[in-house]
Parts: sequence; structure tokens; C-alpha cells
Amino acid sequence: MIIIMRILLLTCVIYIASCVGAQPSYAPINVTCPSDLIRYGDNGLSPQESQYISQRRIKATRNINTWLELVNLENFDVSSFLANESNVPTLAIAFSGGGYRAMLNGAGVFQGITCGKFVLMT
Repeated sequence: MIIIMRILLLTCVIYIASCVGAQPSYAPINVTCPSDLIRYGDNGLSPQESQYISQRRIKATRNINTWLELVNLENFDVSSFLANESNVPTLAIAFSGGGYRAMLNGAGVFQGITCGKFVLMT
């Protein structure tokens, strides 16, 4: 009898705890956007974003320069190629998430991309 009462009490405590911390539904709802966003959709990049991009481009260009010199392409002038800013790519790599399988898949792909002298980390 005491065991049944303890199980019932524990069940009640777990139920109450789950109700107290209950989150709203993930279903889409209409909301008002905050007025203090860094970026607004109608006026381009914020100063912070522009500064980040310019600093990032300098670092990326330096690493692409190092990589292109390492691969030592015939009849290819790295300096003149990178003198044109439009030749420096802007890119990102993203992998899906959600669990160990997705994490290990992304790590394996990334390791394959970066093995040897294929890509320098920026």
C-alpha cells in the first residue's frame, strides 16, 4: 500500500512539474517585430554587419592567397587574381543538426573537405 501511495505521489509531482514549465506550441503565430533590431529589411546592412564583412574579407583573402600558393598552379598569378575583389568568394558551410548521426555526418564531410591542403581554416 505504501509503495502504491509513493508511486501516485511521484506521478502527481511529475505531472505538476511538467505543467509549470510547459512551453507554448511551436505552431506559427502572428507577432510584432521588436523595434530595436540590428538589421531592418528595407535599409540594407547595419554598420556592424558591414564592418564584420570587411574584416572577414581581409582574413579570407589572406587564407585563400596562402592556399593558392600551396597548390602551386602552373601559369597562375595569385596576386593579380586576388587583386580583383570579385574573385574572392563569399561562402559558408552548414550541416544539418539534431543528433549524433547528423553531427558525425557533418564532421566526416568537413574532415573530408579539409584533409590535406584542400582548404585552410579561416
